[in-house]
Amino acid sequence: MKISFKTIFFFLFLIIVFSIISFRLLEIESKKINQTALSKAKIKVYLNQHPYSEAIIREIPLFEKKTGIKVEYTVSEEDIYRDKLYHILKNKQQDLDVFMAGPYSIWKYSYEGLLEDLDEYINDNTFTDENYDLEDFLPVTLKTLRWNLNPGDRYGSGPLFGIPLGFELTSIPYNKKLVNEKDLDSLKTIDDLINLCNKLKNKHPNINPIGLRGKNHWSSISGGYINLYYSSGLSDFKKINQILVPDVNSKPSVEFNKKYMKMIKRYIGKDWENYSWYNIGSKLGSGKIAFLVDADNNGYLQNLSELSSEKGNISVYPISKFKLNNKKTNIWVWGLSMNRFSEEKEASWEFIRYFTAKEFLKKAIKQQTYLNVPRKSILFSKEFSENNPHIDFLKKEIENVELLMTPNPYAVDIMNDWMNILNRMYKDELSVETGLDELSLKMEEYLKKIEIKRSFNEESAYSR
Repeated sequence: MKISFKTIFFFLFLIIVFSIISFRLLEIESKKINQTALSKAKIKVYLNQHPYSEAIIREIPLFEKKTGIKVEYTVSEEDIYRDKLYHILKNKQQDLDVFMAGPYSIWKYSYEGLLEDLDEYINDNTFTDENYDLEDFLPVTLKTLRWNLNPGDRYGSGPLFGIPLGFELTSIPYNKKLVNEKDLDSLKTIDDLINLCNKLKNKHPNINPIGLRGKNHWSSISGGYINLYYSSGLSDFKKINQILVPDVNSKPSVEFNKKYMKMIKRYIGKDWENYSWYNIGSKLGSGKIAFLVDADNNGYLQNLSELSSEKGNISVYPISKFKLNNKKTNIWVWGLSMNRFSEEKEASWEFIRYFTAKEFLKKAIKQQTYLNVPRKSILFSKEFSENNPHIDFLKKEIENVELLMTPNPYAVDIMNDWMNILNRMYKDELSVETGLDELSLKMEEYLKKIEIKRSFNEESAYSR
């Protein structure tokens, strides 16, 4: 019997259709089995005290109801958060599943093989469907949470160690009643900044013209200091023949830091060591400080707080205009990461996926918990961007940002040492020259540790 071409084609078509349907049914069944297993899971989550974590905590009961996953969470202040987190991770404890982390911490934890590579969850439609839309994230926020584990190499390649939850840009939040924007337009150098402080102090003798973090903690360095430092044409490391060399005690760095110390002592005064993110933000909101060099949200949040007497008077100015050598604005990203030794990885990913998905982030921005959500479809939508000058600011600045610190596993340790030395300079326990020489030596010691680790462990924990 002769079979026609049309008949063969028809049967092939049926086979293809049947295969596709079977595959989809298996996929659906797999997801059902997966969801049943998840509904019995319990995970432990560790959060840094922050508006981002407040939004998560409010939503956890609904997450538990929708997924059946039970969540036990702990919140710590930033001063102790990373030390406690690192202690748990380095001991390879399995009773922590998900936590908040940013780029500097990720460089350390990933280098030690303590983080889960999240690419496999993103790329597996059993765990993540196409509606999650990874392409919707602002590209730079995702890039900051990728690293190839090679000290000195730029971030943005290698495994994905976190999913963005929110971001902050270094800026100049200021009180419009006290500071004229034209004066900010003239800022190009540290000398201009000192001159503005002098002008404001003469005009408003009962307030501090400037607020900069001074608490002896690495996060103080990652606030305004590092952006002013880099904007002045300086760097933490330089590369000589592809080898990292500390660059903090160069002659231009000494000059900059002398001026920085002069500004702190003259225009902030005795309590600088107590100036944290929270402290300077509240002082700006209460009219005790004219302007900050700090995260943009530290200004924006003062316009939301009922405790702020200057509510409605705070604006944010782009620090990208304050620069030499075409340096960019520093970005900080908070993300959600997973413990590589978690025993509840699928439930942990479901938590990360849920709290970085469009639905949750849209709710967070509607509740005004925080504004800097990392998804383009939300942040730049007409619904939220219309008549909102802060989102206009973010739109312009987000194209001009990068992480300014050189990626390396000891970045947090270096910044802790750096801030400690700045505090000792402030107390006149060290000269600027001696302090920066000491910092350079400490950085060299960290580089030696990197070389020792390399020689003992050539193969990465994430090698494929």
